[in-house]
Amino acid sequence: MARCCALRVRLACNTRGSLWGVPTRKAMQQMDSPAGWLATVGLDPSRANAAGNYIPGADDDLRDCSRGSIDLIIATLPSPAGSRSERMRNPLLATAMALVIGLLASAVHAQNSGFFVRGSVGSSDLSNADTRLSNNSETGFGLGLGWRILPWLAVETGYNQFGEFEQDRNFCPPGVFCPAVVSPPLELDLDSVELGLAARTTIADSGFFGRVRGGLHRGDAGPVGSRTDLYYGIGVGYSFNPRYNLSLNLDRYEFRFFDVDRISLGFEIAF
Repeated sequence: MARCCALRVRLACNTRGSLWGVPTRKAMQQMDSPAGWLATVGLDPSRANAAGNYIPGADDDLRDCSRGSIDLIIATLPSPAGSRSERMRNPLLATAMALVIGLLASAVHAQNSGFFVRGSVGSSDLSNADTRLSNNSETGFGLGLGWRILPWLAVETGYNQFGEFEQDRNFCPPGVFCPAVVSPPLELDLDSVELGLAARTTIADSGFFGRVRGGLHRGDAGPVGSRTDLYYGIGVGYSFNPRYNLSLNLDRYEFRFFDVDRISLGFEIAF
């Protein structure tokens, strides 16, 4: 009886803790050739859903998965004795299967490298601001990138443009004599560069998630000057798949004389 051959394949884990690239039960049944070859994995095939994802059970050992990948053993069982032409086709079939599975594992691993880019657009409001501001709400945007060091934790950096605000320099407090000098309004073009951490938690296996973030940003307030201060925020979102997600975010950026509160709609693409 011929000896069984085995192929070790490394598959990446997505952010929800399930595995991508594990064949479905139907696909596994189709791997059984007329010659009697059978591809098996060391996991329960009944937990593979129609999308080709394996949902881990309580008895599965996913310690390797915590590092972002897990090793599976794909084994081919020897077929009964057959004709010479069948015995010649079987090694070719096994080689082709191994090649396809290897390419699948490589593609999955590339799609779960941990890097991502994000963008957002929303409304920026000034709080604790001087009453001399003629406008305290503007449309702004943000662009950024990050690296997910753990399935639930990421390091991220980005650029934010909060909009342009005008400060009335002709304001005169009640009871105070002010010279009759008319000055043009002072324009404040607010932007910042940020660096921080973002943590997220999924809500069961629904695709919805919550997130918190915080760190430091270098805020530039135009002629008022720049300063390094804190930013922090919360958000909720939905993952369409491991690569694309949409979120609604509320963030606060502290400046020297005021704070900027921004509510935005964000989109993230993972690689």
